[in-house]
Amino acid sequence: MIGQKDRRRWLAGAFFKFMAVLILLLALSPAAAQADALTRDELKIKAGLLYNYLKYTTWPPRETEAAYLNVCLYGGDPFRGQLQSLDGRTAQQYTIRLLHAKTLNDIKACDALFIDAAAEKNLPDIFAVTHGQGVLTMSDIENFALRGGMVGFSMQGKHIHVVVNKSVAEKDGIHIQPSMLKMGEVVNQ
Repeated sequence: MIGQKDRRRWLAGAFFKFMAVLILLLALSPAAAQADALTRDELKIKAGLLYNYLKYTTWPPRETEAAYLNVCLYGGDPFRGQLQSLDGRTAQQYTIRLLHAKTLNDIKACDALFIDAAAEKNLPDIFAVTHGQGVLTMSDIENFALRGGMVGFSMQGKHIHVVVNKSVAEKDGIHIQPSMLKMGEVVNQ
């Protein structure tokens, strides 16, 4: 049997371990909350930038008159629902329709496509479908605009850096207005 002295020693040790874990959790929680707030702010800013690109981009003439501007997410939703507020808003006199493209075939219905980092390995196949079709491609995949995409977002410190591959966009008949080009770096590759 455990004696009274051993029991007190065990309880004291357990109490100190519990307090150490509690103090550690309390010390780390503001940092975690701050990091989560930065991520939320980053997502809101990226969603706002995406909307501005929709507003200040001109697409090539369409074969059929459509009332919608299909904005697709492929590979997941890196915005964690932040784009939902765009669904039903207007840009370029079109009603924005937010779609989740699950297959490469689904991409054919898109006017603008945001590619999640989870689909990075599929970039060559995605570009094979989108290039020449007038689809504005965007992503936060590293070096996206240098790899054949049109608009790439990346974090540089606490700031979102935008890179626009103007020549790829123009080859597809997409014209991004100069006001949007000034917001970031322009490459022609």
